[in-house]
Amino acid sequence: MSPEERLKYFQDLSVSREQELHEQQRINKYLTNELTIHNREIDLLRQLLKQSVELLRQNLQYKYDLVISKGIADEVNDKVRAIKLDLDNAQKVKDERALRVHRRDYEILELLATCLSEKMYFHAHLVFHCLDEVLRDSMPLTQQFLLGYTTLNKTSGK
Repeated sequence: MSPEERLKYFQDLSVSREQELHEQQRINKYLTNELTIHNREIDLLRQLLKQSVELLRQNLQYKYDLVISKGIADEVNDKVRAIKLDLDNAQKVKDERALRVHRRDYEILELLATCLSEKMYFHAHLVFHCLDEVLRDSMPLTQQFLLGYTTLNKTSGK
């Protein structure tokens, strides 16, 4: 290949790569916007689910006879303490984003603990799904227990 041909080849290659880069940037921007929209929708649905549970607690106080195990109670209480510590740390360093997330998680975990202590396991199941998947997955005993209370049925959980 002559030097002129080589130069032409690399110029064309450079133009092609620049076009690919612009296309990838456009795709990334689109996906980022879509992700933002979906995250907002998820947050809204979680807020609505939490409000629904609070209304259910007031108007439909359906309780089960079964008492949760110590392991489940410890798991929930440990998570409440951990999130409370994270919340306090976020307040100290004035991290508004972390503060918002930890405050939301703390409120939901407190409501979950309340529903569990009141033996409102169907309500607790709904509250549990207000949490992020990572947080839910970090509570396997609670998750497994609440799978038995997906409906308002006296035979649930047995």
